[in-house]
Amino acid sequence: GRTTHYVFEPGTFVPVAHGVMNHIEEMLHQPRYAFPYDIDRDPVWQHKPTPKPFDDIEWHQCDQLGTSSGITDKDGKLTEQGSYKAWGASAESSKDGGGQLTTNSLLRFQGQYFDTETKLHYNRYRYYDPHTGRFISKDPIGFLGGLNIFIFPSNPVQWTDPYGLKKKAAPSCCPTETDPCADDGKTHIVYQAPDPRHKDQNDNPLIYTGKASGYGTPASVLSRRFSGGHHRKIDLSSATIIHTTDSYAAVRGIEHMEKVQLGERATKQNNPIGGRNRNKPIYMECAERHLAK
Repeated sequence: GRTTHYVFEPGTFVPVAHGVMNHIEEMLHQPRYAFPYDIDRDPVWQHKPTPKPFDDIEWHQCDQLGTSSGITDKDGKLTEQGSYKAWGASAESSKDGGGQLTTNSLLRFQGQYFDTETKLHYNRYRYYDPHTGRFISKDPIGFLGGLNIFIFPSNPVQWTDPYGLKKKAAPSCCPTETDPCADDGKTHIVYQAPDPRHKDQNDNPLIYTGKASGYGTPASVLSRRFSGGHHRKIDLSSATIIHTTDSYAAVRGIEHMEKVQLGERATKQNNPIGGRNRNKPIYMECAERHLAK
């Protein structure tokens, strides 16, 4: 038998390395407990384990999603390399130049572990079927994870679901030529303010939603936006920054989302993204990625 211990990056399920012991970890004998219970006589609490050395240590090489796609030994030699289909099913794997997938390569998408009996991926809170791209049971958190309670993130190249509960955006690693949501070097803000020109039936000002971009702090970007006056006669002192991002595409989507969410409280203004704007899907996806961080 063998025992494998995995090491992950802090706060994630991105594998860094695993240590292997060529024996099964010993379990403590659990006696019949007599009452009243005495913790000082419980062997589980009195046991002082002696650390044992690993027989082998290997390192994981991961892609932008945190999926292990290669394993190297302590000398840096590639000992195993695998690839995956779009929804996480193993496409092929080789070990030392050939062979089939071995028990050393049971990790799949971040947070997933291949179950050799069911051929499903154990995803912490439920099981995932990589051939259909769906979970086989309902989301334990219900609609908090989305309206479709069986769905895996619709874009498996840019999203992960480490716990099987709710999708999470993968960190941007690529330039804007390949990732439209990537950092473009500027500060982008979304702000809201009462519109003095438009009020509701109770004489309360309706809310205007806008965006601004530039270099520097969010406050300085907002200040420059109002430096020449505002076409709605809105005063700088009444404006509140509600979102800050480093992506132009994200700020476009966030501005649109915030305006729409106001409903009847929104002032009379066109939707920030028109229905015919062909970039709307990109802007909205970038906004969701930013808000999921």
